[in-house]
Amino acid sequence: MSGIRGIDIIDGYLNLVETHHTASRPQPGSAEHPTQYLFGDYSQREDESRSVAGVVATMDRHGIERAQLNVSAWDRLPAAEEIMTSYPGRFTVAVRIDPHQLMAEVARIRAARARLGDRLSSVSIVPFLLEPRVPATDAHCYVIYALCSELGLTVNVNAGIPGPRVPGMVQDPIYLDQVCYDFPDLTVVIRHGGDPWGAMCAKLLLKWPNLYYSTDAFAPRHYLKEIIDFANTRGKEKVLYGGYYPALSYDRIMTELDALPLKDDVWPYFLRHNSERAYGM
Repeated sequence: MSGIRGIDIIDGYLNLVETHHTASRPQPGSAEHPTQYLFGDYSQREDESRSVAGVVATMDRHGIERAQLNVSAWDRLPAAEEIMTSYPGRFTVAVRIDPHQLMAEVARIRAARARLGDRLSSVSIVPFLLEPRVPATDAHCYVIYALCSELGLTVNVNAGIPGPRVPGMVQDPIYLDQVCYDFPDLTVVIRHGGDPWGAMCAKLLLKWPNLYYSTDAFAPRHYLKEIIDFANTRGKEKVLYGGYYPALSYDRIMTELDALPLKDDVWPYFLRHNSERAYGM
């Protein structure tokens, strides 16, 4: 099954659940905040991504041993559980939460962790989608961080100007500086690139031991130069691969990945070891 450089790959971001068991034809982003303009060929994969068996076969072809399923809401979790049951050991799940729902979310996270164990590998906070929009330092988020720190559960936080045409200042990665200081035992993964704050992301990754960076939402040829340079120097244990299928095709991802100017000793960490550590996969 081995993929690029003979490595059994772990994909930290797979959107399979968002197309499986969905009657309408979903688009990248969300119904309220679409990002089709960023992923012009997405429609070519809409039907393909509805077949779980077909996606698993594609994963096998590209040497992807395991993947974390991205789930946009709790009502999609049963679909993820069905997939994980059908393909034991191939998938874990990350569920996006709304910290404004606070104690209801606390109860849901506790229940899901008790039921799924390590198959619930993380929860996700997307600041620009919250109503009201708040940064990662909001008090509601802090309750979630405290719970996840207690449960040993990783938290993903989107950073960078969002693709949807909405204000994005709440996603400035500098907010994570305070979060990592206040929760030193919490593992946090920066998602969605941090652009245009690549240098800031690299500084924070160097500074905080439990902070990681996922490459999801960017085609490999658009990975931030500051992040590639960081991975090749002092950060080989901090940057992990997130694919973003089906918005990006695996054929494109793997072709462009193979051309990345990463040092030989960085590849195993980028494609596998860092996801093992950040998500317990």
